[in-house]
Amino acid sequence: MFKKIGFFILNLSIICFVCHCKSHEVTAGSGRNLLANPGFEEGAKGWFWMDWSKAWIGPFEISDKIAHTGKMSAYLKLDERIDNPKKVRGVVQSLKPDKFPKIASGWYRVEGWHRGVPKQYIQAVVIAWEKYDDYPNYQLRYVLEGVARQPLPIANARYTILTKSAEPETGKWKYFELPIRDDYRKLWKQIPKNYEKINFFCEVRYDDPLPSGGYVGADVYFDDLYVGEGK
Repeated sequence: MFKKIGFFILNLSIICFVCHCKSHEVTAGSGRNLLANPGFEEGAKGWFWMDWSKAWIGPFEISDKIAHTGKMSAYLKLDERIDNPKKVRGVVQSLKPDKFPKIASGWYRVEGWHRGVPKQYIQAVVIAWEKYDDYPNYQLRYVLEGVARQPLPIANARYTILTKSAEPETGKWKYFELPIRDDYRKLWKQIPKNYEKINFFCEVRYDDPLPSGGYVGADVYFDDLYVGEGK
């Protein structure tokens, strides 16, 4: 059985758990992984970034310097010194499984963090591309670290805050596990069934204007990502 090693119950009728593991013996998910190249050992194969979005800064990098397992990881870097609308860097994969997956999970590591604005954080997002009321898609957004309250009012998104501390801990791999099927049921009152696709992505971002002379910096790594039924 997959070992649960920690959980938070938030007083928002939201239940989700995040595990901070010191050992590399636990891997992200044990059932069939719907993600291609989940450990980035084949470089960027299977992954992309939102190059069409005005909010995304640019492509992610593949690092051979730091990895949770294997030799590679995805490296997300913020190094922003001029305010502009582009405030997000991340990795994305698009899926269309026959059944909506039960969990999403993985490992991340913060090596550097310079807070330039209050709303600077790390998150994982699931988007079901299926019409819901007047929305073309509806989303789950999980703040992993960086802010202790919902950062943005987004009508077609439901947030879960997985941290009580605004400042990320550096130099340590951390495990997260997200019960996405149950959260769609609880937070949206339905599990997506007729979706065109599902997007899963991990990102580092900031949402406040950058003050004159300010600087936003972050070095965040993701590895051994998983979407599936778990075990």
